[in-house]
Amino acid sequence: MSVDPGSWIGAALDEVAAPRAPVIAVLRRGRALRVRRRAAVAAAAAGLALLAAALPGLLRGPAGHVPRPAVSLPVTGRPVISTRPSAELLGPGSVITQAAALSPDGMMLAAGDSTGRTYLWNVRTHALIATLPGWGPSGFAGSEVVAAAFSPDGRTLAIGGMDGRVVLWDVAVRRVIATLPGPQADPSPNSVTTRSPYGAYAVAFSPDGRLLAVQDSDGSTYLWAVAARRRLATLTPPGAVGGSTVLGPTGHPVAFSPGGRFIAVVDGGQHLDLWAVDRGGTGAAFARRLAAGPVDSAAFSPDGTVIAAGGGRGSTTLIRVATGRRLATFTDPDPFRVDALAFQRDSAVLAAADGNNHIYLWNVATATLVGVLVNPPAMGGESWVAFNPDNSTIATLTRSNYIVLWAAIGQR
Repeated sequence: MSVDPGSWIGAALDEVAAPRAPVIAVLRRGRALRVRRRAAVAAAAAGLALLAAALPGLLRGPAGHVPRPAVSLPVTGRPVISTRPSAELLGPGSVITQAAALSPDGMMLAAGDSTGRTYLWNVRTHALIATLPGWGPSGFAGSEVVAAAFSPDGRTLAIGGMDGRVVLWDVAVRRVIATLPGPQADPSPNSVTTRSPYGAYAVAFSPDGRLLAVQDSDGSTYLWAVAARRRLATLTPPGAVGGSTVLGPTGHPVAFSPGGRFIAVVDGGQHLDLWAVDRGGTGAAFARRLAAGPVDSAAFSPDGTVIAAGGGRGSTTLIRVATGRRLATFTDPDPFRVDALAFQRDSAVLAAADGNNHIYLWNVATATLVGVLVNPPAMGGESWVAFNPDNSTIATLTRSNYIVLWAAIGQR
């Protein structure tokens, strides 16, 4: 799609086109070093192969028990390979934790499970602070928590359910503020018909907290005015009729750019689309398709000029938001799908979490693999990753009910 330079969409794209952007400068400075650094990636692959051969013996434990990782293998001149997290936060019983969110100050972590409950953890002390129950006369009525997001001020927690509803919680007093109905239900604020056949698989607040984007399982994304509890717009992928892509049990991400001008939507694992939010914050228009082919994860750089797109076979591509140009591609030594991505706050490191229990840490400037965090095979792979504000901790969500906290490279 061509964009009229005189349109408000064109103006929005121009705002992120300046070459002075820090992450762009980082990429340019590092480009000359990449050829010399490729040998390090090959060495990392060899190191991982040796680690994989050793893991079965290191991780042997009682039947049915997920053993605590107990080995740290720093290698001089090579990526740091670690299997020793700082902490594991385990939900009660055998329920599956499927959604997680880190508060803006990095002090609280929310994790929702398959019973409809949400657990609030203290990141520093690893203590369970509170348990938020499901809602309604009989709890969550069989609906699982499949998405979570904190508002930018940390006061509100949005929880998305398998039944399409999104519940807004006041974090301080542990009270439900509002329930946003699913897309096929009556969208009026006082409606009691809130259920929908489509799950709320991804939720994201705008940087000013005024808007909430909710993606459902048919591939459509809904834009809500948070204060008014009003649905503003439906973002349907180009070429789809009413949303036609089934996302599956984990959904795909939706993210606002740091400046709030754009919404990035991963459409059914096939495309990464960019939508421009209008100046009044009352809707959004399709701006451009940034990537096609398998796309399963996405993350904006902290300055908003670059977006990382993760796909199959361990590949992550950095794309210039303003132009759609591909800047660099990182390929993990382990060719599994990249399910989650996160930048450090200074854009220096990109974390890529895959479905095979690895979190790869990439130096953005040099395209060099600087660290690998390895969970035991029983963890089931990662579905979410985040850095805390001072970059000292990396939080990941595994598919086997564990929140795992890691000390970031350089903080050990």
